[in-house]
Amino acid sequence: MAVNARPTVSLFARLNERWRQLSPWHRSLVGALAVLVACLVALRSVADHSGEESGLLTALDLGAKLLLVLVLIWTCALLLRAMQARVAVSGRRRSVEVLEVTPLAQNRTLYLVQVGDQTLLLGATPTQITTLTRLDLSPTFAAALERAREERP
Repeated sequence: MAVNARPTVSLFARLNERWRQLSPWHRSLVGALAVLVACLVALRSVADHSGEESGLLTALDLGAKLLLVLVLIWTCALLLRAMQARVAVSGRRRSVEVLEVTPLAQNRTLYLVQVGDQTLLLGATPTQITTLTRLDLSPTFAAALERAREERP
């Protein structure tokens, strides 16, 4: 008599693992289908209880409108995501850019920050951020700093 050494995995655990493997797009699609099925079941219940043919037509009309609204919401979400991706890729230069970060001790850090055309050296602790100095970068120092930034992994 062989003993099954394989652990038994519950159906819920397998479904939960499969759910985590789905992409966010697929999760939203499954969720929308679940809502649609629940609404159709509710509409059928309404149509069955009314007993009239007009009740069935009203339920079908309501279901069609609900489906249209769900499709519009889903389409708007896709368009919004596409627009956000386009704005992020557009290459618009940020007005604040962190050039360098140097940790000094636990919860103590120096930041070299470019704000517009000014370069600031900031000191940060858990309770405050202090401007230590404004730097006038000469062209040679700025070029050397840029080379050092490009060489860092």
